[in-house]
Amino acid sequence: GQPVLSKSDLRCFDLAFSLNQDGQPRVILVEVKSRWLRSFLPEIHAKFEAVREHHPSRIPVLAVPALSPRLRSELRDAGVNHVDLAGAAYVRERGLYIDVDPASIPDRRSQMRTSHMATDAAIEAINPFSDAASVVLRLLLSDPGRAWRIQDIASAGMMNRGWVATIARAIESRGYATRSQRGSGRESDLQIADPVAALQDWTDVYTWGANHVTSYNVPFEYHELTQRIRAFIENISARGASVELPVALTLHSGADLYAAHVQHEQLHAYVQPNAFTELDERIRIDFNGKAADRGEGANLHLLQPYYRRSVFVGASMRNDLPVVSPVQLYLDLINYPVRGKEAADVLARP
Repeated sequence: GQPVLSKSDLRCFDLAFSLNQDGQPRVILVEVKSRWLRSFLPEIHAKFEAVREHHPSRIPVLAVPALSPRLRSELRDAGVNHVDLAGAAYVRERGLYIDVDPASIPDRRSQMRTSHMATDAAIEAINPFSDAASVVLRLLLSDPGRAWRIQDIASAGMMNRGWVATIARAIESRGYATRSQRGSGRESDLQIADPVAALQDWTDVYTWGANHVTSYNVPFEYHELTQRIRAFIENISARGASVELPVALTLHSGADLYAAHVQHEQLHAYVQPNAFTELDERIRIDFNGKAADRGEGANLHLLQPYYRRSVFVGASMRNDLPVVSPVQLYLDLINYPVRGKEAADVLARP
């Protein structure tokens, strides 16, 4: 007869299906996640291995709405069967092997029968953590209690209103934000709904090491370095330059300005592209700085940003020093190897 779906199957998994494989009865056990985070992997792997050990005929499968190629590869390497709504499927169990890459399905978009479906596919393809698109999330996260009009986001981010509306749909579809009941489309308000999930997913695809770093050994104590950075900014401002904030501190030197927690002697600062050459020259001549290969012995680091457009969104002056937004600071700290997560956790406390 058919295998029995025990109470434990239904309690430990979200769905259970009967499968007749060449006359042999089997059960598919499905674990459903609204999104995938790497922190889920140890628990899921242990759960799937327990099924294989105690019920070899049963097939555990993870179901997630969307999985990037990198995440699918990681799940494959970990031996976790998985499917997503884009058509990806990987199942490798005794007597059963399925491996479908959605990229191999020809003309997927041309096969869509309505413009609505094509629009939905385009929305799913948007990366809300890209340089330009992330401006929307940065603004929403900067004021979690605020419901933003699309026009206000477009004005604050200096973006096209239609593009903002498209990004808003992508963010909403992932559960990071919600729309108000007032108005519709571009006229409805948008508010952050799940900041924790947004930041966790963001940290999966970004690390501070994505920035290009130029390091120097400068013969000054940390407090002297901050004074000289302050003087550099004042000098640019006195000349009436168009750069509002030519630099902004990050990592532990930035965290000091919000909630000092880690003792250090390192200064990390993002530099606007049109200010880098001048600051580099100032460090080498006025600061007596020497370039430090691979950062060895360095105490001053200039970051040419990976997020060229959005890294300065929300940057501000604190204690007369420029610092990136708490959002950017958290993203940089969480994967920083020297007590970065510890400082990020302190920053994230209410």
